[in-house]
Amino acid sequence: MINLGKAIYTILSGNTTVYSYVNNKIFPLVIPEKTILPCIVYERNSNCEYTRDGSGIYNSSLDITILSNNYTESINISQVVFNCLNMYKGTISNINIIDSRLTGLNETFAEDCYIQKLTFNIKSY
Repeated sequence: MINLGKAIYTILSGNTTVYSYVNNKIFPLVIPEKTILPCIVYERNSNCEYTRDGSGIYNSSLDITILSNNYTESINISQVVFNCLNMYKGTISNINIIDSRLTGLNETFAEDCYIQKLTFNIKSY
């Protein structure tokens, strides 16, 4: 769904614990230059399954990447993001999210940065 990114931003930025870690540093696709860590970056890939009546259910893969200079902080932010999005159901930004589940989790270290990547499968219409 095209507006899914807006919905994810609204969910994450509206959570006081996420905000306490990253303030407003939640970005689609690209981290602006000179951004001070920690921050969150997200991207989605979607496809649509149509029913006979023409209505569609969107299946989206949502990657959320948490970057921090501190490993423990990266884990803590990941846990808060997980708590916000896993099993989320509701309507936000004109998107009806009917299911959201964590399907993958990866961590790495690059350029003096701890990186946690969470992948969610989100069904919406």
